[in-house]
Amino acid sequence: MNNELSEKITEIQRSPIDKSLLINMTPEAKEKYVKNIMIVHPMMNVALTVLEDCKKSWKSAEPMCGCIFGDTRAGKTAVAKEFMRKFPEVQHEDRVIKPVFYSSVPSSSHIGPLVTQLLRDFKDPFWDKTYRNYNIPTGRFIELLKECRVELIIIDEVQQIVDRDKKRLIMESADWFKDLYNSTKIPLVFLGLPNASDIFQENEQLSGRVLRRETIDCFKFGDKDFRAFLYTFDKQLPFKEVSGLANKDTWERIFIATNGRMGFMKVLISESTKIAAESNLQAITFPVLAHAYNAVLKQEGPNPFLPGFDLKKAIEGLKK
Repeated sequence: MNNELSEKITEIQRSPIDKSLLINMTPEAKEKYVKNIMIVHPMMNVALTVLEDCKKSWKSAEPMCGCIFGDTRAGKTAVAKEFMRKFPEVQHEDRVIKPVFYSSVPSSSHIGPLVTQLLRDFKDPFWDKTYRNYNIPTGRFIELLKECRVELIIIDEVQQIVDRDKKRLIMESADWFKDLYNSTKIPLVFLGLPNASDIFQENEQLSGRVLRRETIDCFKFGDKDFRAFLYTFDKQLPFKEVSGLANKDTWERIFIATNGRMGFMKVLISESTKIAAESNLQAITFPVLAHAYNAVLKQEGPNPFLPGFDLKKAIEGLKK
């Protein structure tokens, strides 16, 4: 391993593990364990800082809002879930204290369905009650935010609003979020695809509150962060042997398989873990990766782990 890759690995945050406790787990338990592995690489760390800074601003006169945008499966939702682990709900006799509230914009992205989804995610018993307009459920949502002492609101899948390509809807949504902020003084962080930034163009006041803006990019081919991520992930796997995921021939094929998307990598490695464990193997092999790819990612193109796959041609295609 070269010095530059070693330096990248030290930048990655990971929890210490005791492999002796993992090796004898059932295949199902191993798969579940791998699905829950969270490796915070530098790009994710920047995004986590956005969430941390916005939450810290909660008690200030003008709390700071933010946004984290990126392509599908780049790791935006994973960042939010990792952040929320640090601030779990606390059950008291009279209420639930929820420091961080997370919800997603539904595919039916008008304000009414959005507020309904927010109440549902709050586990409000009357979330499905029908109202003549959305002002009443909005008021109920604001009450819950205050009652549960929410210090940060995370709204995922914001592109659902702008995907409708209706200016009136985008303006209405931007106004609603602006009014929510003004009524509660709780910072908001928006997550979504890059085009979700259009919502800020329709409301200068909302845009002026969203001061922290970051992008999570997918890994690029040849990126040492990508190899460091795989090396670190490999060390966390519940096997006696190292699988060599960061070896040249392997990481290149994993990149072809996933196009550098962290979400796809986790799906591929989780499925590979289950298959290897069911076969009583102590590492992930090429045949295992090939089987896993066919199970969960075959829609992405030819299987790069099969014999005869033209790796050189695939790499040349990436470089064009």
